[in-house]
Order: sequence, then structure tokens, then C-alpha cells
Amino acid sequence: MLGELDSPPPAFCCRAQALFEEIRNGVSSPKTRIKTWVAALILSLCSLPALLRAKVNTFQTVHYLIDIRNSTGIYDRRSSYVLEVLPASETLNFFHVHKPRNIFSSWSKRDNAVYFESLWKVVEPFWPKSDHIEESVYKTVDPLVQRHILKAKNSERQTQFWQWLFRWLGIKRMVALDDSRHTGELRMACKREGIETAAYMHARFNKYHVGLSEPCFDKYLVWAPIWKDQLEHLNSDYKNSKIIVSGHPRLSINGFARSSGTPIRILWLGESNIDYNELNPFADALNEMEEVEVFFRGKKGEANEGNTPWEASKGWASDDSPDFLRSLGDNKITLVLGTHSTALLESWLVGVPALMLNSSYDYAWHLVEEGLIPGCFNPEELNDKIRKITFWSTNEIQRRREIIWGANPEWNPKAIQEWLE
Repeated sequence: MLGELDSPPPAFCCRAQALFEEIRNGVSSPKTRIKTWVAALILSLCSLPALLRAKVNTFQTVHYLIDIRNSTGIYDRRSSYVLEVLPASETLNFFHVHKPRNIFSSWSKRDNAVYFESLWKVVEPFWPKSDHIEESVYKTVDPLVQRHILKAKNSERQTQFWQWLFRWLGIKRMVALDDSRHTGELRMACKREGIETAAYMHARFNKYHVGLSEPCFDKYLVWAPIWKDQLEHLNSDYKNSKIIVSGHPRLSINGFARSSGTPIRILWLGESNIDYNELNPFADALNEMEEVEVFFRGKKGEANEGNTPWEASKGWASDDSPDFLRSLGDNKITLVLGTHSTALLESWLVGVPALMLNSSYDYAWHLVEEGLIPGCFNPEELNDKIRKITFWSTNEIQRRREIIWGANPEWNPKAIQEWLE
């Protein structure tokens, strides 16, 4: 794929995740440039007060967050456990915009909000061209890689802009939700300026999250030892980073919520990037089972939230409770079904086993191949798989939970303090 690209330009890694996803899924359609630039100008103007306030108040920490509606609050629920100890009022907060309409739902409520991608979009036409990359040096026959070399030129210019801005602001540290897609230039700028970078886990990651591999974060807060190992597999340089295992931030009490007996209560997880037509046979097979009740839990912040996507699912109950782990006990769930969600691992924390359904979106199927959770290859075997798992003993579930989460899965508040030191 890389052809004669023996040594890619330094900023090439900043968009590694985008390159990977284009290789896997194809090239996405470009957005209208004029409309995008006008929207960026508006958001940049809204960001200026926060930048000036940070300069006056000498804020030294930038916090990378995602602007998404997935909770009843104004911040991403996946960052809540960090915001409890590092309040947004004390940091300069760089937001990646998930959907533009989310901005207006919390307009002026978020502290020190900077829509950093919009800021660069406005500055980009006026920022000096990069002299770091000579295209003639990087010869390749692959047009996809060639296009990303051109993107690397933009990443280089953007990195230089963040270097200048961070110097002007006096930034000493960047804390970030571990987004593999949109933090590359920020991390590169920090690395060049000697600014410490500290990431915290928001969901499972694996070998496909190539955007996390370089530049490495200096510190990383992970929920279990398996993700420490995963980081070191992504890039052996992570062995030089300070990786701290914290336990799961929403597990404070070590107890089991699993329900046994009949009816078997199943929670089906709604997920993004899934072709639900492909999964329709699994839904039909589930409806044919006797003494089974099904709940559907849409992914928070996604279009399918609260909506069951098949004809076969019309009679299913809807689970829209804000706390996933608590909902398993409240609804007396016996088993969780899904294709790739982190919740397929989290359910084991409270003793509820999960079964992964095989699909063309196989980002998490390695968990089945590695023996961490059971998998179902086709609808014909779904009944037998579910019946077998419901007969597992508490000791067997405890054993499997420990394989995933280690011997101490409960949240350790001291870990986050050590991470922030």
C-alpha cells in the first residue's frame, strides 16, 4: 500500500485513523467549503472569549472533549469521571463537534469552550505554507497514500499553528479523551513544544485504533490491564509512557446483578456503523425463542437511540435509562447481545454475560477469537448459544470477568490523582 513511501512525512501519522478508515470503507464525500467556512467563522468568534480568558487567567491545561448529546448534562458522559476531579471551569476546553446542532442545545453553558477545528478552518487560508514536505521526495503509485501525503502538508501547517497558540497561551499540559481520529495535530504540537499529554480511556480500543499509536501520550489512564497490553502492541514506545490502571469509573461496588430462571431477559445493544438489515435474521431467530423477553438499548447520541430497527423488534421493550450497569439489575437482564460495543465487556462487571453477534463490521470480533467473550456466527445457532450461557455458574462468570477486567475491576480514585500529578 505504501509503495515507495519508506519514510513518511512527520505529520503523516496525525491522520492515520482517517487513512485506515478510507482503506477499509472508501473515501467519504467532501463537504461544501464555503458553507463550512462560514459556520467555522461563527464558532471561532464564539471561542475567542475563552481564549482571551485563558490568557488572562493563565490557564495551563487544555482539555480535549467531544461535543455530543449522550447524557442529561451538558458534557459528554464519557468524560464525567475526569471532570469530577478536573472541573471544566479550571481548564481551556477544546471541543470536537460531533453534530453542529448539539452546540446550540448547550449554548453558553459550557465553560471555556473552544471549537478548535473551526478555529483552524478560519486560520488555514492565511497561515504560511509548510516547507517541511517536498512531494517529489515521497513517490508512490498508490493514489490513496498520495492524497494523504497532501493531507500531511495540512496537518503540518495545523500543528505549527497549535504550537504557536500553545506558546502564546503558556500551556503546560493537554488532557484528552482518547479519541483516535481528531487529536493527532494537537498531540504532535505538544510533543514538539515539550507539553505533557495525558489521555483517559472512554471505550475499548484495539489494533484498529491506529490513530492512538503515534505520537504516544505521555500518560494514559486505562480501566484494566488488557488495555495496557493493547497500547504496547499498538506502539512499543508506550512502554516508556506512564500507564495507570484505574478500574472501571462506574463500578464502585463489587456485586452481581445477573438474573436467572425464566423468562430469559435479553438486552440488545444498538450500535453505530451497523447494517441492521444484516442483523435482521438474528432478530427473527430471537423472536422464535420461547420464554424470552427482549429489551433494546439505543446508543446514546446516535440516530437509532430508542428506536428498534426491525419489524421483528416491534414488541421489544425499550431501555433508555442513563446508567447502563444499573439498568442491567433494574431490568433483571440475563444476557446482553451486540456486535462491537464496549458494553459487551462492561456487562461482565456486574455478572451479566454478553454474546457477540457476527457481522461484516468486525472491529471487535478479535475478542471472540481471543476467548474473552463468546460469539455467535449465525442465527441458526443463536438459540443454543443463549441457552448454554444461561446455565453458566456464578463461578464461571466470575472467572471470565477476571480474564477481562483483572482481579480488581472496581474504580480506584487514587489512580486518577496519580495520573494527574
